[in-house]
Amino acid sequence: MAFAVCREGKHSLEYIKSFIKAEDIDCNFAATGRFHAAHNPACYERLARTVAQQIPGLEDEAFMIPRAEQRSELGTDHYFGGVVFPRHAALDQTAYHKEALI
Repeated sequence: MAFAVCREGKHSLEYIKSFIKAEDIDCNFAATGRFHAAHNPACYERLARTVAQQIPGLEDEAFMIPRAEQRSELGTDHYFGGVVFPRHAALDQTAYHKEALI
C-alpha cells in the first residue's frame, strides 16, 4: 500500500502540471522545491538520517544543505542547515480553484 501511495503522489505532480497547462489556469504554479530547516544541530542530524535511510521505492528526491551553505538557499544563517526537496511545488490555491471551476 505504501508503494502505491508513493507512486500516486509522484504521478499527481505530473498530472497537475499538465492539467494546469492544458486548461490554461493562471494560478502561479511553480516547481521551486522546498527547504525544510533544522532548528538545532540534533534536528539536522535527524533529517540527514531520514534522507539517508529512505526505503528503496519510497524515496523522495532530497539532498542535505549544511549550515555553512544554507545562505544560498534561504539568504539567512538563522538555521542549522536543512534538507531540500527539489521536486516539491506550490500554487495559489484560491486562483486554482476559482479557474478550475469555471
